[in-house]
Amino acid sequence: MEQSIHFAKEAISNIKNSIIYGKRSGYYAQMDAESENEEDDHINEDSIPLSFSNAYSDRSQLLFEQKSYEESPKPSAIYLDPLLEPSSTLPPLNPKSLTESLLPITSSTHAVEDLVKESTFKVIKDSAGMLATVIATSLVIATFWLIILRMFTKWLTWISIIPLILNLIYIKVVYDRRHRINKTISVIELACDMIRSNPAILIVPILLLTIFILFTSIWITFFNRLWLIGRLSNPSTLSKAIWIVNNYAYYLAAFYIFFYMWTSMILIYLEKFALSGMTAQWYFHRNEISSTSMSVWRVAIIKGMTTSFGTIALAGFLMSLVHFLQFVTRQLKKYSKKTRPLVSVVEFILRLIDPIVSIVNHYTVGLAGITGENFFSAAKSATKIFRRNLLSGIFGDFLTQVILHIGTAVIALTTGLSAYIYATHQLHSPHGFVVGLIGTLTPYYISQFYSYVMMSM
Repeated sequence: MEQSIHFAKEAISNIKNSIIYGKRSGYYAQMDAESENEEDDHINEDSIPLSFSNAYSDRSQLLFEQKSYEESPKPSAIYLDPLLEPSSTLPPLNPKSLTESLLPITSSTHAVEDLVKESTFKVIKDSAGMLATVIATSLVIATFWLIILRMFTKWLTWISIIPLILNLIYIKVVYDRRHRINKTISVIELACDMIRSNPAILIVPILLLTIFILFTSIWITFFNRLWLIGRLSNPSTLSKAIWIVNNYAYYLAAFYIFFYMWTSMILIYLEKFALSGMTAQWYFHRNEISSTSMSVWRVAIIKGMTTSFGTIALAGFLMSLVHFLQFVTRQLKKYSKKTRPLVSVVEFILRLIDPIVSIVNHYTVGLAGITGENFFSAAKSATKIFRRNLLSGIFGDFLTQVILHIGTAVIALTTGLSAYIYATHQLHSPHGFVVGLIGTLTPYYISQFYSYVMMSM
């Protein structure tokens, strides 16, 4: 009788649990029926006690032996094999995987917001205010532009003719000076014919370019070590120790930059000196057998590095001084607001001086390579070449330089900008302008060797 009461209590308890946790009533009705049958069997003398029955022969026994719902298995689980424990080598299941997979079609992003820092989602979310401002500004400007078009349509229509008139004037100027353009093309064709007839002339620029690359590698190594001249900051004043560069390191850096410019111009003018001498030798003695000798370039290089080295060094010093002053004025104009008016005036003067010094050095070094004169004598003779028609000489030489320097400028600016972007965005360095400066100067002077091969003939 006591066992029957015990079974009845357990049956009532299971019915209550099924009501609380929403289980199916049919399953528990079947379970109650089985419990009543077991009670009747227990009253009968031939019945076998439930405690001695097989554990798998009765489902209710497995369920009734549990003391709490948390420990009891689900009804459907008693027929399944027990799950294996997850291996330690397998990654744990992520409960947020479903939320993350449905993120594009749901409005809740809190589940994955901490996992997507520094991603495209985070950047767009943080830039929402800026994007809204840009969109609103564009709408205002577009509205204002429509109002202007409505009020001044007639005037804007007539003003649009001005660019057409300017283009027609430019076409007329180019057509009137077509003979100068033809002269420039003839000079470039003559240089190409000389290279084809005398291929040994390419030895000089290749040799000097190799020397310049080696010098640039050494210079970058020493220039980089300049920034190790300093000391560690006091950790008591800052959260962590940082490296502080000494003040005189910046003066040494300025000297290194000027030294690099001067050495580069010396090598460039040495190339021009040697090519001018070889061009004169080929032009006046190209029908002689001795003029095709491979020793012509050696004689030109030796002469430029010995007897005429002072002329080349002085021309390079003047040109590099102008370039260095332009570099200093640009830096002062960028980082100093107090001296900006004075710096702007100096920069304008240097822009006027730069082409004059470049043209004078161009003719002076070329004439010195032909005649062997010193710098001042060659400069005096060179100015006589275009004294009668100075503007014509400047225009013709300027047009040649523009045509040959377009590639040099594009390469230098592209590499410099790429180096600056890499240093600032990939390396996250505040000194990206230094890397950009090196990436601009080095390709610029390297590419100038190819331009001077054509200009020196």
